[in-house]
Amino acid sequence: ATALLVGGVLCGGLANAQEADQMPPPAEAAPTAGPVAATPAAEAATEAATPGVPAENTEPAAAPVATGADQAADTGALADDGGIAEVLVTARRREETAQSVPIAVSVLGASALEDHHIDDIDDLQNVVPTLSVSAASGRPNAPVYSLRGIRPTEAIYGQDPTVAIYFDDVVLSPAQGSNLGMYDLSSVQVLKGPQGTLFGRNTTGGALLLTPKRPGRTFGGDFMAGYGSYGRDETQFGIDLPLADNFTMRLSGRTIDSNGYQTNVAEGPLHGDKLGGESTRSARASAVWDITDKIENYTVVSWDHKSTNGRGMVLKAANPTGYYLKCYDGPSNPNGACFDGDNLASIYDAVDRAKGRDVNKIESDHRQFDNTRAVGVVNTTTAQLGEGLNLQSIAGYRYLSSSLYIDLDSSPVPCLLDS
Repeated sequence: ATALLVGGVLCGGLANAQEADQMPPPAEAAPTAGPVAATPAAEAATEAATPGVPAENTEPAAAPVATGADQAADTGALADDGGIAEVLVTARRREETAQSVPIAVSVLGASALEDHHIDDIDDLQNVVPTLSVSAASGRPNAPVYSLRGIRPTEAIYGQDPTVAIYFDDVVLSPAQGSNLGMYDLSSVQVLKGPQGTLFGRNTTGGALLLTPKRPGRTFGGDFMAGYGSYGRDETQFGIDLPLADNFTMRLSGRTIDSNGYQTNVAEGPLHGDKLGGESTRSARASAVWDITDKIENYTVVSWDHKSTNGRGMVLKAANPTGYYLKCYDGPSNPNGACFDGDNLASIYDAVDRAKGRDVNKIESDHRQFDNTRAVGVVNTTTAQLGEGLNLQSIAGYRYLSSSLYIDLDSSPVPCLLDS
């Protein structure tokens, strides 16, 4: 991320800052075991004609409608006769072909997600046109979503998003932690344009529908292990457990560890510390219970924890006329001392140093972190009342806790702009 420092207030005050996100270098992941290959992130951006790239229907929208996703077919798959197979979506709460849905929708099935090694919601922007995902003020666990250029300024508790994220038909709100759980999915559907008819508010830009894999009726499973650059290693598994004729379960989980791609070069005890790494632990259990021939109960319980060592921003400029910044022009401040015993480092010297080094080498006077833990429960009960008529109840619960410390001024100057 880059930061343009315009003004500042001492020790926890606010400042006007402009910040653009910096993407980490792609991790060159390679498979070590299992049927799923950990392909490099750079290969995720492929041509639209490549099999596995999400199919997109751009018919004019007859009405702004959308809903949750269920079991969408993999896109780019070939039919038995050699043609392109139909792409099934559930963007209107019933299974339809993508060609018949009167909205613009991009769909990625399980195979496409694995082929492009999409293990974070940020990766979707590499294969879905008009979608952009960025970190709010350098916070890796607070993504800001944009569709067709419509986005909020920040991902904060008191601000409504413009793109809603749904996990198994239940909205993930607030946006903090919505980047977790991107594993063991059967499909991802990206609905573009206003979706207020069936989604309600906060969908001016569109909606993302994440659908986990449902429990299978036969015993089986899958496993993946991979490694990459910057000390990255990961594992993922899923197993189907049919325990009775009318009851089956699926257990899945994931681990990710990496050191980080940024290095703190500021003088002092933090010199050489890494940033941009993570330690992720996730687990999910789902169960399908056929209460009767016409009543089904489907429950998903998930737990996710992601700890990061922060993500440093790169200082680009500082306003020379900023009122408070004039206090930070070194011990021999030509503007005069702002406080008794004024002996503050120069923010302008920090700008000059940043311009002359690699963007992945940053300066910070604090040890940064961004830790998020989320627990979710979704219960869906479906009753068939007659031919083509179903009654469905969807209930959800989400617990979220988050703690962070971010050095927003991107410099070793103490107490300038920290959060």
